[in-house]
Amino acid sequence: MISIREFRNTDLPDFVRLWNEHPAAGGNANRVSAAALEVVILGRPYFSTQQLLIAVDDQRTLGFLHWLPVPGKHAMAVVASMAVSPGGEQDTAAAQLLNAAQESATANGAQRLLMGQSPDHWTGYAGMGRHSMGGGVPDDDADLQRWARQGGFQAEQQLQTHVVPAYDYRPAMDRELIAIRRSATVDRRRDVTDQPFRIASAMSHLELHRFVARQRTGAMMAEADILIGDPEMMVVNSGMAILSRWQSYGVTTEQSKAVIRYVVSSALSELIAERTNQITATVFAADSTQIQLLGSAGFVLDHRGTVFSKNIG
Repeated sequence: MISIREFRNTDLPDFVRLWNEHPAAGGNANRVSAAALEVVILGRPYFSTQQLLIAVDDQRTLGFLHWLPVPGKHAMAVVASMAVSPGGEQDTAAAQLLNAAQESATANGAQRLLMGQSPDHWTGYAGMGRHSMGGGVPDDDADLQRWARQGGFQAEQQLQTHVVPAYDYRPAMDRELIAIRRSATVDRRRDVTDQPFRIASAMSHLELHRFVARQRTGAMMAEADILIGDPEMMVVNSGMAILSRWQSYGVTTEQSKAVIRYVVSSALSELIAERTNQITATVFAADSTQIQLLGSAGFVLDHRGTVFSKNIG
């Protein structure tokens, strides 16, 4: 008989095993250790054992599901990670985990439950496997896709995760960017402290580097935030980086595209020179402007994902 209960400290070895056994987790490069999960998940100040659910039978641990409230949207919760051991009871255990998550999230005030993270959910899983900064449920993750649909979830948003092929990266170069380079500079900040508590905590195993483009007069033109593995935390490979945000200031729409390309390209060039070998960015598939901007800065599509949604209130 399968039962669902809250996480216990003694579940950590099985948590690690289930995570690493999940067939679409991204291969050996994305395997995690007990120490990494303790830092990234269990050690968060907002972590609650009530939100990390464990499926067990009489003899073994079958699966886990971790849901969290969405920051700033208290009526929404998201299933940030989920895995169930293959076997004849796999779908049954998955269904019971999802039912328990709905009950737990509803008791916490949620009216809508999502499966698959968007970039703005800040669950703390950034850099951990292919889900990274919130690429949704990968479209080739057959298990999670099946469990979502069997659980009554509907596809809500399509996401795309793009990567920079660092081994042959060439900075974007055209007349617009040449003109900007003649009249602007890019500074890099490593002491960024302006993040809300939940966001700062969610990415505390990463370093936030902010690249700021300014005119020589000092006026800000654009900035880009890039998350890099913190070498002291030893959780995320320091050769990996995530472009998490970009924005322009005081320019027209057309100028905005150019100055953002300028600051992003400058940041990528600097990071790749420091031996960063993987840079990713996730955007909504419907946002053609952002996709075009990433392409012009040297990104290429790596994989697609889906955010599923279900009303539970």
